[in-house]
Amino acid sequence: MEFFSPVPGFLLPDRPNGDRLGDSIRYFGNVGAFPDLSNRPDLLLLGLGERKDGTVDNRYPDEIRKHLYTLYKGLYKPDLADAGNIRFEGLGEAGTEDDRIVEALSWAMNSAGLVILLGHSQDYTWHIHEAYRRRNMYFNLCVIDASLDMGDEAEELDASNWLGKILFNRLNKLFNVSLMGYQNYLVPPRLVQTFRDLHFDVVRLGDLRAQMEEAEPYLRDADVVSIDASSMQYSSCPAAREQWPNGLRGEELCRMARYLGMSPKLTCAGVFNLDTDSPQFSLGASAMAQVVWHIIDGFYARTVDNPDFSSSEYLSYEVAGDTESSSLRFYQNRISGRWWLRIPLPIDLQIQYNVPEFVVPCSEKDYLAATMNEVPERWMNSLKKLNL
Repeated sequence: MEFFSPVPGFLLPDRPNGDRLGDSIRYFGNVGAFPDLSNRPDLLLLGLGERKDGTVDNRYPDEIRKHLYTLYKGLYKPDLADAGNIRFEGLGEAGTEDDRIVEALSWAMNSAGLVILLGHSQDYTWHIHEAYRRRNMYFNLCVIDASLDMGDEAEELDASNWLGKILFNRLNKLFNVSLMGYQNYLVPPRLVQTFRDLHFDVVRLGDLRAQMEEAEPYLRDADVVSIDASSMQYSSCPAAREQWPNGLRGEELCRMARYLGMSPKLTCAGVFNLDTDSPQFSLGASAMAQVVWHIIDGFYARTVDNPDFSSSEYLSYEVAGDTESSSLRFYQNRISGRWWLRIPLPIDLQIQYNVPEFVVPCSEKDYLAATMNEVPERWMNSLKKLNL
C-alpha cells in the first residue's frame, strides 16, 4: 500500500512461541507483502510519528510496538494486523500531508473493526474527526486528558488547539464529547462551564477516581477515544510531553482502556503525546503499550448486547413521572448487567436517525437516582442535544 511504510524488521518477534501478542499479529514488514485484510480483521494497528518536512520520525510508534509485541496475550485467539506507519513520500501536487493522514485513517476504519493509532501528537485526533466529517458521519468523542487543548484555533493546528479547531468548525460531526480525568487547577473554569453549556460530559480527576465504575457508561458511548499520556501522573508515565505530579495512575488508565475496548461502538482509539527525547521515553512507551494491551483485552471480553431492546435479553424498568413524557424507561441486559436509558423521539427524528428510540448508556446509579425523583444528567443532556 502506497500510504504506509513497513514495520522495521528488528521489532518483529525473532523466536515466536505462540504466547506473546506479537506472534499473533499479521505485519506489513520489510520482507513480505502487505497483509491481506479482505476478511476485515478485528483490530488494526497504525503508526504515525513526528512529521518533519515531508518525512516522518517513527520512533514513537515503533517504540510502543517494541514493548507491545512482547506482552503475553490473554486466553483468546486475536485477529490483529499491523499496517505499519503512515508515510508522506510521493504525495504529488494535489495532496497534502493532512490529506494523506485522513485518507489513511479512512481506509483503516473501513478495513478493520477497531483501529488503534499510535500517534506522536494528540492533534492527530483532528484528522480522525476529519475522516468522519468527510464521510458525513456523526460520532461521540471521549478525551482522556489532564487539561483541555482549546488554544487559539486561528493558529496552525498543533497539540494545544486541536480540540478547539474541531469544536469551532461549524461543519463538525460531533454529537457528544466526554472529557475524562481533567484537573481543575489546569483548566480555566470558564472552559469547563462552556463544555457544560454545550451539554457535554465533564468528569474531573477526583470524581473519576472516587467511582471508576461510573466512567464505564461514558466510555461505552464513545466511537472515538483520544488518550493523552499526560493524563497520567509523573510516577506512572515520566516520559509524557507534559508532566504533572497528580493524574491517573497507570492501572487506572488501563482499567479505563479495558472499558473502552469492551464498547461495541468504538471504531478508533489513539494514544498520544510521549516525549521521544525524554531519557525515560522507553519506560513511557512501555506504559502506553500496556494501555493498548488493555484495549485489545477489552475487545476480546466484549459481550455483544442485542440492539433490540424489546428482546427477552433485556429487563425493562419504568420510573413514572408527573406526565407521560417525563416518565423514564431503563433497560438492563440480563447477561452483561449493563444499563441504558431510553430517550423517546418524535417521528421526524426517528426518520433522521433511523431508530425507533434513542438510548444512552447509563449505570444502575442513574436508575436508583430516578426512583428517588432525581432527573439523570445524562437524560437532560441528551434531550438538549436533540433539541427536545
